[in-house]
Amino acid sequence: MGTDRDATGAVSVIGQRELGGMHGDRIEMMIAGRVPGLEVIPTSDGYYFRIRGAASLMGTGEALCIIDGVPIRPGSISSALDLVMPQDIARIEVLKDAGAAAAYGSRGANGVIVITTKRRRD
Repeated sequence: MGTDRDATGAVSVIGQRELGGMHGDRIEMMIAGRVPGLEVIPTSDGYYFRIRGAASLMGTGEALCIIDGVPIRPGSISSALDLVMPQDIARIEVLKDAGAAAAYGSRGANGVIVITTKRRRD
């Protein structure tokens, strides 16, 4: 993934055990309300994640989403998550502080959501 996890202080983790107890057909709705400061916002095209509020360096409040080490283009997170089955997720990390920006540059200014699938961990 190319990040230094020690540089990131405010991290919320949803592990495999907790994910196994969640039910739902959309990842976005499964994690809504489970991470302090994370908003799951419905749009006409699906959903997007906001961690740091409405204003940001990048012009939108959308968080950077990374699935198995691949950054997802802003505005297409819902489409990318459509391809991931909730039961295939091993871990979700939500990076909420300046360490996220340091690890991912300006793309991490709005926070970062890192999704690791079971396939990636094997």
